[in-house]
Amino acid sequence: MRRASSFFCALSTLLSGAFGVLAIPASAAPTKPTAKLDYVRGEGAQSCPDEPTLRGSVAARLGYDPFVDADGSKTVVVAMIHDFKGFHGQIDVRDKDGVTKGTRRLDAKGSDCSELAGAITLAISIAIDPMSGLVGDPPPLPLPPLAPDETNGTNGTNGTNGKTSGATNVGPPNGGGGSSSEPPISHVEDRPSLESPPEPIPPRRLLASAGFITALGYEPHFGVGAILGVAYRVPNASIGLEGRADLPVESSYASLAGSTSTVTVRTAVLLATVIPCLHEDVVLVCLLGSVGSHRTTASSSLGVVSAASLHASVGARMGLEVPASRRVLFRFTLDAVFNITRAELTFGNPSQELWVSPQVAGGITAAMVGAFY
Repeated sequence: MRRASSFFCALSTLLSGAFGVLAIPASAAPTKPTAKLDYVRGEGAQSCPDEPTLRGSVAARLGYDPFVDADGSKTVVVAMIHDFKGFHGQIDVRDKDGVTKGTRRLDAKGSDCSELAGAITLAISIAIDPMSGLVGDPPPLPLPPLAPDETNGTNGTNGTNGKTSGATNVGPPNGGGGSSSEPPISHVEDRPSLESPPEPIPPRRLLASAGFITALGYEPHFGVGAILGVAYRVPNASIGLEGRADLPVESSYASLAGSTSTVTVRTAVLLATVIPCLHEDVVLVCLLGSVGSHRTTASSSLGVVSAASLHASVGARMGLEVPASRRVLFRFTLDAVFNITRAELTFGNPSQELWVSPQVAGGITAAMVGAFY
């Protein structure tokens, strides 16, 4: 009887332990990291993924959806824009109090957003779950064309123009606030971190330029002049107005018939040019339409004569724009024009032709361009 009692006592203890194990709440199992996503596409970045596509890409990389049932302890703020340099993305990671724990800036040249989208996906995945974020690439997701006015998310952004607010530090701040096992976002960057990441460049802006031109075909010899211009720029196109003033060019001609004196001629050109352009990376191609005047002064022992004639021409421009900073670039161009009107230099009585401008002219320009927003 004592043996039966011991058996039932042991069985009762075993069953109690089994039910105790089954009664452990599911919340005691390890949970996967989650985060809230705030996402905005600035003007010019409509070819980049929309928010559902970006969420799906991150979920495919991590193997689970980190944006479901997020507790608000971590927020990932993402902004993408496009300008003449290419696509730009900025990622901020913030804690539950809105304090920025890390910032990552990514850039991609060209007109295809897929490269930047892949890098953004990897950065977000590692920011949320550093270990799971290092798995292999997920299947590529499509980047559907979107309406120009479609944007997603507003928290952590300034309106819908793709500018992010705050976030002036790169990597985690000094001191506590984040888990020591989570690497800063800048660890996934394939270029040196920026101490003060620049604010994304707006895709629309006003430009002002100043430079010089060396030209042939407008005066009897090579001419040198100053150019000043303004332009309105969108990501891949611009429209501008340029003013040009050449230094006077002096030429001497042999004596006229019936006279032993020589003729000294001074010519100068004033032009205004309308310049519509297309831009691709650092290359620009433009059309030129110019109007202005040729001013001529001829002098000899017979007297002095001054005259002005209309100049009209059309042509093309090709060149390169080399960025020096966010607000400054250097432009180098080659112009080829067709002179609709041709200047004529005559002198004497009866008039004797000294020079006629050629049908084709050209020039080389160099200018510094500044951006104003």
